[in-house]
Amino acid sequence: MVLNRWMRKALLLSLSAIMLASLAESVAAQEVALRIDGGPPGSGKHYSQELLAEAIRKGNPDWRVYVVSGPPSSQVVSMIGRGQMDVVREGVILIRDARKGMAMGRRVKPVELAWTVPVSTLGCMWILLEELPINSVPELIEKRLPLRVAHGKKGAGPWYYNKMIMEKYYGVTFDEIEAWGSKFAYGGGAMISRMMRDGLIDATTGITSVPMSGIMELSKTTKLKVFSYMEPEVVARATKEGFVEWAIPAGTYEFTPTDTPILGVIQTILVKKSMDLDVAYDLTKAVWERRESLGSLYFGFKANMREEVIRDLAENHLDVMHPGATKYFVEQGILSK
Repeated sequence: MVLNRWMRKALLLSLSAIMLASLAESVAAQEVALRIDGGPPGSGKHYSQELLAEAIRKGNPDWRVYVVSGPPSSQVVSMIGRGQMDVVREGVILIRDARKGMAMGRRVKPVELAWTVPVSTLGCMWILLEELPINSVPELIEKRLPLRVAHGKKGAGPWYYNKMIMEKYYGVTFDEIEAWGSKFAYGGGAMISRMMRDGLIDATTGITSVPMSGIMELSKTTKLKVFSYMEPEVVARATKEGFVEWAIPAGTYEFTPTDTPILGVIQTILVKKSMDLDVAYDLTKAVWERRESLGSLYFGFKANMREEVIRDLAENHLDVMHPGATKYFVEQGILSK
C-alpha cells in the first residue's frame, strides 16, 4: 500500500510535468515576434517604420516587434524567404516579382508574399535643375543630353522602379544613358540633396518620398523642376502592372505651385503569404486603428491610409491580399464579401 501511494504520487508528478511542458510549448507557439524592414539607418523610411512598429506594439502588447535596419528591399525578400524577416514595406509589384524569383531586379529564391495595409506612396519622377533644356523623358531620349544623375541606392525601390519604367516603357536602359555621356551616382535622399546643392549633380530619380525635407530646403535656394512618366501610353501600361496615377500636392515644393501629376507605387505592409491568419488580422487592425495618429506624424501615412486606396488596390490585386487583412477590412465594411 505504501509503494502504491508513492507510485501514485510519482505518476501525478509526472503527469503534471508533462502538462506544464505542453502548456509551455503551447504558449511559446502562440508568442508572436515580428521583424520589420527598417530601411537605411537614420533615413525617413527608418523613422516611419519605427512609427508603424510602435503602432503594432500598442495594438498587440504581448508581441515582440523589432525594426531591422540596413538591408535593401531585394535582400529583405531573401531574408523573408529564409525566415529571418517578417515584414517589408513595398509595392504589390514586388509580390509578383518575388513569386518569379526576382526582387528589385535581382535573383532571389521564389517566395510568396501578400499585402495587408497601404501606408505610403513612392513617387516615380525626375527632379532636375530648372535650366536644363528638357521637360520630359521622350525629350531626354531624343536630345541624348549628358547629365550627372543620382539614382538612389542599387537594390532599393527608387532605383528599381525608375529603372524598370525607363527600360520597359521607354525602351532605354541606364547603360545606354551612360553611353551618351551621362554619369551616375548612387545613394540615399540626404546625399542626393547635398550633391545637388553643391553642384555635383544635375538631376535625380532617387527622391521619391513626398515630401522630402532635403528637397524642400533645396528648392528655396535652387531653381528646380520635375517631370514624371505621364505620357498616356505609358500610364495605360504602367497602371495595369502595379503603378498608380498620383500627384505631388500643390505647394509641397517651391517648384510645385499646383498639383503635379506623377506615377507612383503604393507601398504596403507586405508579409509572407503563409503568415498565420490571426497574426495578419491583428497586425492590420493595429495599424489601421491608429491611422489618424500615424498620419499626424508622417505625411505619407495620412495620404495613403484611406478607404479608397484599399478599395482601389483590392480591385486590381485582391488575389495577392493576405486573407487576414481581407477579413478585417470586410468586417469594417471597407471591402465587400
